[in-house]
Amino acid sequence: MIFLRNLLRAPLRTLMTVLGIAGPGDPLANPARTFETFQQLSEKAPDIKLCVSTNGLSLPEHVDEIAKHNIDHVTITIN
Repeated sequence: MIFLRNLLRAPLRTLMTVLGIAGPGDPLANPARTFETFQQLSEKAPDIKLCVSTNGLSLPEHVDEIAKHNIDHVTITIN
């Protein structure tokens, strides 16, 4: 979480409007870590829009958690 702390320091934070988690790998393969990161982002930077990119395999299991964290955009990748 050192990266997250550094990322949210001003003035960089003032330039960010959207922050997404996209991998490597599927973020929903490790939902505890992914949603903990979104939780911290929501607390420290509530004005930043959140998004996640997933292959969609476990998306149905995590829809409620995605909504809970006000994730604005979900991209489903098809490879």
